[in-house]
Amino acid sequence: ALEIGAGDSLSVPLVLAEPSRVLLEVKPSTNGLYLSVLPESGEPLLRRKHIPMGSTPEELLIPGSGVYKVLLENRSLFSLCTSAKVEHLPAVAHAEAVRRAELQAELHARRSELELHRQQDEELARSESDLSQRLWEVQETRRRHEAIVRMLQQQLSSISDELAGATSTQAVATAHSTLASSKPPAPAAPPASASPPEAMPLYSQGGADGERR
Repeated sequence: ALEIGAGDSLSVPLVLAEPSRVLLEVKPSTNGLYLSVLPESGEPLLRRKHIPMGSTPEELLIPGSGVYKVLLENRSLFSLCTSAKVEHLPAVAHAEAVRRAELQAELHARRSELELHRQQDEELARSESDLSQRLWEVQETRRRHEAIVRMLQQQLSSISDELAGATSTQAVATAHSTLASSKPPAPAAPPASASPPEAMPLYSQGGADGERR
């Protein structure tokens, strides 16, 4: 840790052989610390910026080579302690590292997406299997129902035919009964015990001998 008195500053040289990406990580113990990056001449690469407690690292791209100065200023009324860490990487290497990081992130995203699609495909396959089983059950149920319907239709047809035959037989019997009751009664036969009347003789009987006439 570095201690910077009230109103004091601390300069850290930064030597770069080529354009580089620079990461500045400063963690002060209290507020009041300011950070800037200055070239040997010209405009600041990072203008004076307040660095509060718990701030995130500062990242900047320095387009040239040379000696630069990282300046820490305590503009508060009290001394403070801070830690400071400077990392730099050539711009080409940084671009390559960035590209690799992007590719790694894309690779991770594609793997995650592939895994997600595989899981979804497995779920769809299970759903398809369940639907196929359900379809088979429905088809089997329909076939059973169709067989029952055909059987019931045959039974209904048989019962209807039997009922029609019974109705026809009853109608014929009723017609015969009606014809029999409509005939006139036959004449009565003479009694079996009656005998024909006795014939009278054509002569009269007179005297003892009788005389024919």
